[in-house]
Amino acid sequence: MTYGRTLLRLAPLALLAAPLLAPSRAHASGELARASSYETPPRKGFYGELALRPGAVVVPNGLVPALRHHLTFGAGLTDRFKLGMSLQIGGYLETISKPVLGMDVLATGYLWRGLYLRGGFGMINRMPLAKHSSETRAGYGGTVGFGYEWTVKKAAGIGLGVDLDTRLISAHRVRHSFFVGLHFHFH
Repeated sequence: MTYGRTLLRLAPLALLAAPLLAPSRAHASGELARASSYETPPRKGFYGELALRPGAVVVPNGLVPALRHHLTFGAGLTDRFKLGMSLQIGGYLETISKPVLGMDVLATGYLWRGLYLRGGFGMINRMPLAKHSSETRAGYGGTVGFGYEWTVKKAAGIGLGVDLDTRLISAHRVRHSFFVGLHFHFH
């Protein structure tokens, strides 16, 4: 008797779920359906990205302003996942006059339309030790970021993103950096 009651209770849920589980026929080609829904632009194949990211490095006695340019190249493995190499050049706007060079392996995943989440690991040759000091150390660690990209043309677009770098500069010292900026991408 209880088995019959359970089926009667689940019958309305099954009727509501039936349209979601039923197969549907696509009447348009993949290109036309993609263009009309703007689910995701095609991102497969080789890509390049150029970014300008101002930010700051957190040191024990304050913040050191920084500016980095990123040149990223790699491949879109699917429409929602890219893997590449990010080369960085930049500098600090305080007493450190030597350029900053770095390299990260970078993975980017698209969550919804142009909304992305990225992560990477690598090294940077100069991280400041303190504010108003010219002493630096190499930093090893990674970056995490998120942002949104807009497709301007079929193979090009612009994006806005935020990155958090965390780099280990010695056994017990870590430097955190925050960067915000624009990037241009080409597929």
